[in-house]
Amino acid sequence: MLRRMSPPWYGDCRTTSPVPSPSFRFVRWLAVALVFAASAVAPLRAHALNMTRLQATLADQSAELSIEADLVLLLGAPGTAELIRAPAGRATVTAAIQRHFYTDPEQAYAELPVVDGIVQRAPERDLTKVATVDRYHGNAALGKMFWTGLGPKTPDSALACSVSHDLHNIIVVGTSDAAMATAVNAVAAQDGGWALVKGGEVIATVRFEIGGLMSSRPPLEVAAELEKLYAAADTMEWIGAPGLPRTLLFSLITCSPFTWRLVVPYEGNPDGLVNLVTGEVRPILR
Repeated sequence: MLRRMSPPWYGDCRTTSPVPSPSFRFVRWLAVALVFAASAVAPLRAHALNMTRLQATLADQSAELSIEADLVLLLGAPGTAELIRAPAGRATVTAAIQRHFYTDPEQAYAELPVVDGIVQRAPERDLTKVATVDRYHGNAALGKMFWTGLGPKTPDSALACSVSHDLHNIIVVGTSDAAMATAVNAVAAQDGGWALVKGGEVIATVRFEIGGLMSSRPPLEVAAELEKLYAAADTMEWIGAPGLPRTLLFSLITCSPFTWRLVVPYEGNPDGLVNLVTGEVRPILR
């Protein structure tokens, strides 16, 4: 009788031997687990050691500006480079709108007002802004567009995190450009994790100092920070369901079955909006 000797995902190996004993099966699975663990540890260690801190990146860009000034410049605080600028002479624009877990074959659009050349949010329609900040290539490149579905509604507030599956760039959603900059700077200053801004001030953080994804601190210490983050989020108003939107962690995932997605801009895609299925790219404004 033919009996399968290896798990289904391991291949299609078959044998005429009897079913292995429980002790043999345990040893075999232990060996497989050790192989996978060994193959995973080295890349993870290298990833943690080589992760570029955003603070260092921005310091390299300009020795005369602080990290706060640099990132505020990137995210478009008042008086600096604006986040999304409209074509000259336009009173309104048609803007691409993203949301988490986007699977529609067509990219959604909405008409948004322009004030002093800057495309505005539409909070009455739950249209806010999202940005993703590169933290791998040493240039703090930024993808940005308009957003709905989750995020803060409280004025001058933002939520940022360096855990953003599957690319793990920093994701930030906010009701003002200055609040978004404050949140990302807070994440950068602590080497990764969560940062919540309300009324322009950081009110809660969780630090993930290992690659921006994990912490080696005592579990109770990290848990206390998470509880404080959840409690602080409960004092704010949110798009959709109340409370901290933990699905933010997966909102920019770049795999099937999702379709249109915002990524960090790259050659041939200056705005960062791409169809993950077809590879088609589009501008965020039309």
